[in-house]
Amino acid sequence: MPDLCRNIWEDVYALEIFQSGTTLANIVANNPVFDGLTTKGVRGIYGTSAIYNLLPTEHPNLKAQQGTVKKELATGRSIDNVVSYTTVTIKPENFVLPVLFNAHNLSAYLKLMFQGAVSVADGVANPDLQVMTAVPYTETCPIIYGNVVKFMQGEGGGSAVDQALRGVIVSRITLRSEEGGLVEGEVEFMGSNFAQLDLAGTAGPLSKCLPFDSTPALRHEDLTVLLGGVTVSTPRVELEINSNAVMHFYNETAAKAINLGMLTVTGTVVVPWNDGSSEGANKQITDYISGVDKTLTLVWGNPNGAVDTLSANAKNNIDGNYFSAALNVRITDYDQTDIDGLPMLDTQFAIVQDEANTNGTATFKVAYKKSVNLW
Repeated sequence: MPDLCRNIWEDVYALEIFQSGTTLANIVANNPVFDGLTTKGVRGIYGTSAIYNLLPTEHPNLKAQQGTVKKELATGRSIDNVVSYTTVTIKPENFVLPVLFNAHNLSAYLKLMFQGAVSVADGVANPDLQVMTAVPYTETCPIIYGNVVKFMQGEGGGSAVDQALRGVIVSRITLRSEEGGLVEGEVEFMGSNFAQLDLAGTAGPLSKCLPFDSTPALRHEDLTVLLGGVTVSTPRVELEINSNAVMHFYNETAAKAINLGMLTVTGTVVVPWNDGSSEGANKQITDYISGVDKTLTLVWGNPNGAVDTLSANAKNNIDGNYFSAALNVRITDYDQTDIDGLPMLDTQFAIVQDEANTNGTATFKVAYKKSVNLW
């Protein structure tokens, strides 16, 4: 039986990713396993382990879409007879998970979003690290799927109450970093099949659902921003990565049922109009708001040794907790504002590719400890 006395903050959310990739049909035909061998997982709970993966005030439900069939019967009554049904077969379900970001969970989300365009390598300066690099994908058919699970009972339970969204890919990552705060946002999963299962014992949240460690979320003070190669200050930045994935055939369980769309990366960055943090900053900002394409690089943390040429610019040395986004952007709109009397520009941007792709359109890197997770 499920736990008789259970609070909502005891629920465990977990993401399972199949290591070698699989078809959508394989995923939806089997229950989550979380064995740590064929799959890798990331979990978040509000207890003693991996407490930094989720926002502590959010407890979203996984659920299937509902439908109704209205029966109009001449029974002499004034109330319709409605039959409801639950959609449990192939149909795209979207599930938004609020998270606090660190290198470990970001590596899982990027792997499910960028699919075959993800590569891994050992850290050069620190061989205890693994570095994951994600670039724009060239194949539209996903080859890597996973499962999102909400465990509603402890291992001593025994009822089909655990919620699972099977056959998921990540379709959107939204990341926000603001002065004085942690790096947070949400991850949107597109799933194929919802099921209510009894996962106690077979994938219990405390033993077989292997967690990442309790590495804290990245902080805004760990952020370095480079605009046109010049360091600028910023009190706030937001980034949205979207694969614009679609599912064309609701009754098709093959991998071709889901297609990745055109990759878009948009966001906002607030910069001082009169930034004097480095020579040339004013020119970079003036060019930027005039519509000149610029390289925009965001670096959170430092993996204790350079994995690319930008790591040395990080303010803090956080071993195994590093994330960077190197983008070629063009401004799309901006507003003038001020913070504590300082003139600021609140700018919106989108990635663009120049004709020769000289600057590269988008490159994302994460560095994390091998001892915690090894893809």
